[in-house]
Amino acid sequence: MDTIFYLIRHSIRLKKNDIESINSSQSDLINSEKIVLSIEGEKRAEILSNIPELQNVDRIYSSNCVRTIQTAKYLMKRL
Repeated sequence: MDTIFYLIRHSIRLKKNDIESINSSQSDLINSEKIVLSIEGEKRAEILSNIPELQNVDRIYSSNCVRTIQTAKYLMKRL
């Protein structure tokens, strides 16, 4: 049996201008991890979760980025 990997990038994030200023004492990486999805990004993530070939995955892996977890949550709900 073959193993198939699907690599999915997070959906559309909010622009920095659209969110409150993040504590500038933290590193850029930590700041980047806190950025959330836009409303359009949430909608696209939900649409992504309906793709037929993604309905029978065995595992979901995600980074610690909030927007990545937000993207994966729709697929996790379906599984």
